[in-house]
Amino acid sequence: MKLEYSAWIRKIPSPQNTSEFTVRYFLAQDKDAKKLRDQWIAKARHVSYQVSELWKMLVQPEIDIRLFPPYSALIQFTFTLATPYTSKSDRSFHIIDNPIVRDKVSELPLVNATTWKGSLHAALWQLGYGREKDESVSRLVGEILRSSTTDGKGRAGRLRFFPTFFTETSLEVINPHDRRRRVGKNPIIMESVPDGASGTFTLLYVPFDRIGHPEADPERGLKSLRAEVAEDLQRIAEGLHAMFTLYGFGAKTSSGFGLAKDRLAGDGALLLRAHLPEKTQAKPVDKPEPSLPRYLETPATLQPDLRRPDGTLKSEAEYHAALESSGRKYNKKAKQRYEKAKRWWEREGKALHGSEPQSPAPVESPPPPKSSVARRTFATLTDLRALAGEIAAQLEKGGVA
Repeated sequence: MKLEYSAWIRKIPSPQNTSEFTVRYFLAQDKDAKKLRDQWIAKARHVSYQVSELWKMLVQPEIDIRLFPPYSALIQFTFTLATPYTSKSDRSFHIIDNPIVRDKVSELPLVNATTWKGSLHAALWQLGYGREKDESVSRLVGEILRSSTTDGKGRAGRLRFFPTFFTETSLEVINPHDRRRRVGKNPIIMESVPDGASGTFTLLYVPFDRIGHPEADPERGLKSLRAEVAEDLQRIAEGLHAMFTLYGFGAKTSSGFGLAKDRLAGDGALLLRAHLPEKTQAKPVDKPEPSLPRYLETPATLQPDLRRPDGTLKSEAEYHAALESSGRKYNKKAKQRYEKAKRWWEREGKALHGSEPQSPAPVESPPPPKSSVARRTFATLTDLRALAGEIAAQLEKGGVA
């Protein structure tokens, strides 16, 4: 199945026809080669790829966080590039010297999972984390333990990165200047993803190293698992915000490449495998019940002096006698009251009185157990930092898995 899909997707024609141009470029003479190169460069500017619906499903992975250990988390959002993104492919057979890294099957430009990991680690280092012995950073990205007598051993991190695919590509030109003459030398053409393009970032956090040991262990210098997760989520959110909006990812970040907008392309989601208290909502103000007419005791019942023991409306003579027996007069106001009651009785009172008694309200079943996954959304990377702080505070107050 995998091989069949790979063979099928390779039939999708590339808008750039890179392989065809490259072969002709290497076989041509100098003059013709330059002409072919210029043709390809003109054709390759701002190309958009048409991908299948199946491939779109692979580009944005769906992960069931309930299948992972308690306190696992998933962060997924679609970002928009604020500056072009570029990377250096190791392909030597290409018509330009700086092709972008592409997926081998679909030929789409991508950010590898290892690139995400290195960029996030670098952003945390720039923020001041991990320069010394920092347990919080080594928990996230892992570390290599070396000694002079044994081979290097490693510690796996809790983060799992997924590749990000783009469906647009373009070319950038950088022109190094001669310091003495202050003029450009030889323009360098680089393949890139243009600013404004969007990609989906997916990050999975799994505290696998504390399975079965969630409580604090002072002898081993371990905090409780909730305290570690609270600290880790804040580090991740701070690192992602810095990586996307300040330091960049990919190649040429010192020149301003690889930055994203703080505002996301839609709402992002943070899912945590734990119970968190829901946000309290203001209690709605109860609306006052409408006042009833003077002849009604309830919306379906007449006043006692207007109804017989069986609940039906008295005749006018019976109502007159009931008023006199209680020391009241049957005046014009009382007569109008009876006439209104009579009209109500003819209009809807008889139907209400003659209807079958309502069945008792069904017993409500107990509410289903709360989901073990807390879901929070955010619209900007700045909101993600604030959200991580709120979740950290809730975990420290006793959020349970």
